Amino acid sequence: MRVLHIEGGKNLYGGPTQVVYLVEGLAKKGIENIVLCHKNNTLQEKLKGNAEIVITSYRGELDIRIFFQILKLIIQKGPDLIHIHSRRGVDFYGGLASFLLRKTCLLTRRVDNKERFLLLRVKYFFYKKIIAISDEIKNILIKEGLSSNKVITIKSAIAFEKNSKSNILKNEFRNEHNIFDPNTTLIVIVAQLIPRKGHMLLLDAFCDIKKTNKNIRLFIYGRGYLKEKIEEYINKNNLQDHVYLKGFHSEIRSVLHCFDFLVHPAQNEGLGIALLEAASLQLPIVATRVGGIPEIVHDNVNGLLVQPQSKKSLSYAMMKLIQNPSLREKLGKEGPKIVKRDFSVEKMVNGNLQVYKSLFTK
Repeated sequence: MRVLHIEGGKNLYGGPTQVVYLVEGLAKKGIENIVLCHKNNTLQEKLKGNAEIVITSYRGELDIRIFFQILKLIIQKGPDLIHIHSRRGVDFYGGLASFLLRKTCLLTRRVDNKERFLLLRVKYFFYKKIIAISDEIKNILIKEGLSSNKVITIKSAIAFEKNSKSNILKNEFRNEHNIFDPNTTLIVIVAQLIPRKGHMLLLDAFCDIKKTNKNIRLFIYGRGYLKEKIEEYINKNNLQDHVYLKGFHSEIRSVLHCFDFLVHPAQNEGLGIALLEAASLQLPIVATRVGGIPEIVHDNVNGLLVQPQSKKSLSYAMMKLIQNPSLREKLGKEGPKIVKRDFSVEKMVNGNLQVYKSLFTK
């Protein structure tokens, strides 16, 4: 089987990382892979040897050039199947090109936001199957009018690796940031700097907690257009010694184990790869009860779930973990069990492959 994968993202965030895992796994099972991706996305470097890479430089949903590029690529390569992995216009143009050339195509849906009814019907008409990365996304699509026979859940995955939680590495990290008191609690958020990820709410909650507990530090990993607004907030509230804006980290696993817990106060979230990474590294999590998050973070099992957009609820949960190291340890130990059971790469690859085969079985 020859599969054309289309990933329109410019950066190696959670979605493109899933494409890497999938293509690597499919290659091991004898599937021939072709990947069309943006020239700036480093996933092309990750996939060397496992796929034929074709690069594009299209600019987004209004750039119709991508339609003709996909059309030409399908004609040239003659794939048996087209798998669309992202939005940014390729979910429409890729589906349309496949339909016009009478090729079987499917789409992976990674976001839990609703779409207009007519747009949903037009866009998804082209696809034989929609793969939702969480049960919540599947439920939303069905509620919006898609047939339950057309949507299947195959959850995102991470490459689970045993992590040596070295105190030396932790100490090095703390020393690097001039944090010498071993009782200082280190909190981390890993997310794009965009409004729906909840950074401003987190900063408000952090400020409230800091009034009574100054022995805390917040590390923010990610990039996005909210950076300036976050910097202004830090300066305005004199948080320069307590909040660290670290930018994007391509190998976040290498530092995650240095923290005491992760916070993810998103307003909506399809699933959340950073949550999987944290859970696999025995990091307890405070996150909002939205989207696919409760499928990873089980309340009072491997983390604490809070109400969305509630500073009071978020502050309370964070304070609970700050004040209770034994609870952090208890919750952290359950994370790897959940990841191994529900979010393995092998399970994700096999799930996709089963869908592929089902599309060619009468």
